[in-house]
Amino acid sequence: MKRRLLITLVLLLLCIGGIGWFSYMQQKTVVLKFGMFAGSNWDVPNGDSYKIIDQAIERFEKAHPNVRVEYVSGLQKADYSEWLSQQALEGDLPDVYMVLSDDLYTFADIGMLEELDSYIQRDEKLTVKNYFTPALKSGQMDGRQYALPYESVPTMMYVNKTLLDKFGIALPDNNWTWDDFYAICEKVTLDSDHDGSLDTFGVYGYGWQNALASNDATIFNASGTSATLANDKVYEAVEFTRKLEELNKGQSVNSAMFDKGMVAFCPMKFSEYRTYKPYPWRVKKYTNFESEEFEGVEQSITIVKDQLEVLGQMFHNFNSSDFFNGSPTEQLACLNRAVEYVQLSEELERRFMAAVKRMKQAFNLCSSSEKFSDEDKDYIHFYCAVRSILFKLTKGDAPDIEQMNARVRKMLEGAIQSDGIEELFETGKHISVDIFSDEYMDKINAIQLPNTKIKILQRLLSQAIDEFKKVNKIMGVEFADRLKKVVDEYNNRRRDEAYANEVLDDVAEQLAQLLSELKTEKNSFKNMGIDYEEKAFYDILKAVSKKFEFEYPDDKMIELSKRIKLIVDDKSRYTDWSARDDIKANLQVDLILLLDEFGYPPVTIDDVYKEVLEQAENFKKYAN
Repeated sequence: MKRRLLITLVLLLLCIGGIGWFSYMQQKTVVLKFGMFAGSNWDVPNGDSYKIIDQAIERFEKAHPNVRVEYVSGLQKADYSEWLSQQALEGDLPDVYMVLSDDLYTFADIGMLEELDSYIQRDEKLTVKNYFTPALKSGQMDGRQYALPYESVPTMMYVNKTLLDKFGIALPDNNWTWDDFYAICEKVTLDSDHDGSLDTFGVYGYGWQNALASNDATIFNASGTSATLANDKVYEAVEFTRKLEELNKGQSVNSAMFDKGMVAFCPMKFSEYRTYKPYPWRVKKYTNFESEEFEGVEQSITIVKDQLEVLGQMFHNFNSSDFFNGSPTEQLACLNRAVEYVQLSEELERRFMAAVKRMKQAFNLCSSSEKFSDEDKDYIHFYCAVRSILFKLTKGDAPDIEQMNARVRKMLEGAIQSDGIEELFETGKHISVDIFSDEYMDKINAIQLPNTKIKILQRLLSQAIDEFKKVNKIMGVEFADRLKKVVDEYNNRRRDEAYANEVLDDVAEQLAQLLSELKTEKNSFKNMGIDYEEKAFYDILKAVSKKFEFEYPDDKMIELSKRIKLIVDDKSRYTDWSARDDIKANLQVDLILLLDEFGYPPVTIDDVYKEVLEQAENFKKYAN
């Protein structure tokens, strides 16, 4: 059989669909969830990746008007497999999603993938012959089709035509053989200046795997269960690459030599070829090409460009034009809308914050580079401004504001002030005013963006609850648990806008109600005829009775609380009382006798003592 120098297609990205829902789709408008990671499976920028998907979704929705497709975007490839696995564990897998080829067998074996053969047979418009056979087979396991190819990439032979012309060698045609390939390599492998060192070479990067593919050989059987190395085609491939290597007479050939025009041939995946023009600053990350002079700054440029692409895909559905072209008022509104957009899901928020942080760190090393266009810099400042506002919402002081250009810095400060965030947080830092007042709540309610409002309420409540814990530990913990429950509900929100709006309204209402109840609880001791510390001991007794499900008269519980405070005050008059076992032992004995005197169920003595001791230590720790 004639050996042709062809490299087989390599398929790594597959589209997986659980499509049993189609009959249901005909009856009711449904939302179809689609999962996709950022960029290309080949680890190189691909501006068409989302464009192609968008066009496919547009055609699908037009054909099925009762279906709306939404997709999770912006996930980095390194995180994608783990994200899919987590979605599976939570029972929330996308209906259709991309999967890396390395995951195909695992996902199919554990039942994460729908077998597609029956659907393919019923679909008259789908012709499997339109797929490259190797690409189609990449989506199969045990002869069953679990995936259809979305993206495939051929490995091509990159030819240095200038070098061939120098030697008077014509470009080979598509039917060239190993013999033709070897003959050309032998001709160009030459010591031109006769200094004992070769100056030009035949090929770089052509290994035995390449030769194996062009010789129609494989290293595993069709089922992937056993190796097939012991055959003539494998031996021939290995022997051929050995002969090529011998032409170099022991000299090492590297990518730098190829870049300088010293090498005639180099196999290169099409994805690598797409990035070769702006080499080396872009291609460096995505290939094994090496060039020492492009370390440091150039590597940082690559990182910035990479993160800009990831962020661009996260913001694929967001219109940011007002930030770049609008009036000052429109620019501020756009920034605040962007902050709101990033908070559509907890996962999106986390990925956005991480991507901008990485981009900003790299940009600090290469900000003066001429390789960034004005548009690049505008988007860098835009993303950093959004992150700073969001950071302000969750952490406090916004980072890196001073490093932004004056225009964006002023815009950022205006965006924060325009929603009243600055004033609210300056207040919230120390809780120096009554955050429970109607006036203060009016300021919060004036904020129009629901996620931003929730973030502010969440942070202020956390601060207020932490302050309350210093006075009443057990009730502070109860309010903290209630806050966590509301926040967890908020963080589990979906990206579906209709659903999200309902959730957001409910969450904001719950947080406002919690704030109101905290205000009521803080002042509740005034109506009980006891002070706030006695109220803390009362709450301990109440919590224990609730825990063990027994009734106890409220008036006796109030009186018991007063007596407990007297005992605690007596023991805590010593500066080091909490570190002395003898005093704590006396406290426990006195408490046992007191509880017995008041007829408080003895089964709960240990629980009461533990909570009373912790409350006493807590109060004295924070007492002025």
